[in-house]
Amino acid sequence: MRQVLSGRCLWDFSVRGEVVVFDDEISLPIETYANRIIIAHSPSPDIFLYMHQALAIVTETGGVLCHAAVLAMEMGCPIIVGAAGAMQSVKNGMTIGLEGKNGIGIAYEAIIC
Repeated sequence: MRQVLSGRCLWDFSVRGEVVVFDDEISLPIETYANRIIIAHSPSPDIFLYMHQALAIVTETGGVLCHAAVLAMEMGCPIIVGAAGAMQSVKNGMTIGLEGKNGIGIAYEAIIC
């Protein structure tokens, strides 16, 4: 598996799913984000609306103590923050695997068998 990005996380997890890129300028129905891995530039307040539906969240900015990371932890939603270049590393519809271990979050391009 090819590593596509890395960042920081708050707890250990492992998920695999389809990517949807979050654009602050475009409003999409909440169903668009359900059971998908949301990739966003920043952990903005807009993303909180989708947190309970998302499989996981990855942001290019933010830290493990940012508001979004703490809320994600409380909601049980895996989150990787500070993953520079995430928006350019993945595309809508791509399937990736996320692993969080010992504070490091990594995304891998999933191999479909």
